[in-house]
Amino acid sequence: MPDDAREASLRAYTELRRRGQPDPSAFEAAVTVLRCRYPQVAPKEARFMVADWIGDGPEA
Repeated sequence: MPDDAREASLRAYTELRRRGQPDPSAFEAAVTVLRCRYPQVAPKEARFMVADWIGDGPEA
């Protein structure tokens, strides 16, 4: 997956959490961003990808 999708999804998640949105809402928004950019990614796969990205933490 290109880095732009990862960056956009993580940016959505991070900004929503920073603004006080609950984790599930921010997570779903990040999944939606990924699927808007790459609609061929299945919903379940997109959720796993975003969860993995969030779990990785910020890039060094």
